[in-house]
Amino acid sequence: MKTTNEFVSGVGGQVNGKQYLKISATVRCGVQEAMAFLLDVTSRSLMSAYDVVEREIAEENSHSQIVYIKEQKVMSDSGAAAINAIARKMVWKVSERSERAL
Repeated sequence: MKTTNEFVSGVGGQVNGKQYLKISATVRCGVQEAMAFLLDVTSRSLMSAYDVVEREIAEENSHSQIVYIKEQKVMSDSGAAAINAIARKMVWKVSERSERAL
């Protein structure tokens, strides 16, 4: 998928009637902002944090984390439920410059 933002890229497809998307983003920020972003996986929720009904850390090591999240929202006007099942993998690298700031 083409995006208008050079820091965001994505690819998508449909298999057996289900849509699958992979979205990648490059974030440039300070150490404190990066840690806050990494430590709260629901801060990147596609819905509000209140809509997260399940969250499980599936894998974690010194430079990455895989988290499974399930979001559910009931639409007030129609009563229909939207469910997002998401696997998020965060990979980070600490540069020498960032280490000096710590």
